[in-house]
Amino acid sequence: MENGKAVFGSLYIYVPNKPAPIVVAAIFAISFIGHVYQCHRYKAWGMAGIQVLCALLYVAGYALREYGAWDNYIYEKNAPNSHTVLMAFIMSQVFIYVPPPLLELSNYHVLSRMFYYVPYKTPIAPNKVFAIFGSLMSLVEIFNGLGVAFSSNPTGDEQNAGRILVIVSLSIQLTVILSFIVMTAIFWKRCSKSDIKNQAIPKLFVILYLSMSLILIRCIYRVVDHAGQTSKDFKNVQDENQDSPLERYEWFFWVFEGTTMLGNSLLWNFFNPGRFLPRSTETWIGEDGLETGIPRNQKPPSAEAPVRMIMNVLTVGLWGLIFPKKTEETKYDEVNQGSTDQRNYY
Repeated sequence: MENGKAVFGSLYIYVPNKPAPIVVAAIFAISFIGHVYQCHRYKAWGMAGIQVLCALLYVAGYALREYGAWDNYIYEKNAPNSHTVLMAFIMSQVFIYVPPPLLELSNYHVLSRMFYYVPYKTPIAPNKVFAIFGSLMSLVEIFNGLGVAFSSNPTGDEQNAGRILVIVSLSIQLTVILSFIVMTAIFWKRCSKSDIKNQAIPKLFVILYLSMSLILIRCIYRVVDHAGQTSKDFKNVQDENQDSPLERYEWFFWVFEGTTMLGNSLLWNFFNPGRFLPRSTETWIGEDGLETGIPRNQKPPSAEAPVRMIMNVLTVGLWGLIFPKKTEETKYDEVNQGSTDQRNYY
């Protein structure tokens, strides 16, 4: 795109870059393979399985964007390939918009596992974290999916409604991120005052903050981007030139969307939570700072964990809220009944 000028009939407003999507898709594919390997190696599918799914969605999203960049971005309503061009554009937008809330949900799950690991310092019960934030993320995904589908369709009258839904979705996501940061800060402060021998915990705090910061930057960018949008006529170039720079200059997208989310995926490639946290929630750090419970390398007793993980991903956490895992809610009370162990907070 030259000097931010709109291109007649372009679904992207500008002429999309050709090399960037395929490069980003390739790196996400490498990241996907890395996540699969690490989840298998550390038996961390329950903790990091969402990272695998999101990397795959990004590969599909940027591959479709690459398809659109090769002269498949001009929408002509009566053209023979108009339906294919439009669907490729919409699905690319959906696949790129859907993962961030899921990646955020993955961070909440990691935090809940940290709560299980140091239970006597948690601001809320560990089993409530994923359920509460998962239910909020379900709203984000519903509004996000509908909003992107509506706002990406130049043939319908739902563009304004779609952008409103996206803004609502991003606003909820932004609020939840800030809540996460506050809750994590409280937990970190409490842990820093304890004699915890496992030095991986402070490192995991840093990784979580870096990950959430990248998601927060992307979220703010999208809120500002959509807040300044109005409905468009993709055939009216003069109207397109009135859009904000965030819409007319593609580099904003690559810096604040592509780079941030790619960085988040690679971050968890290097610091898979399975390296730092035990496989079972029945392993924890006592008040003496030492690890106790089931050995870290022993297989967790629950045979339903993979099923629950898949259902939680598909329902964005609602499965765990509607069908709580009773064994996790009661096992510490049963084990520690009559004792002074502070894990019986349920």
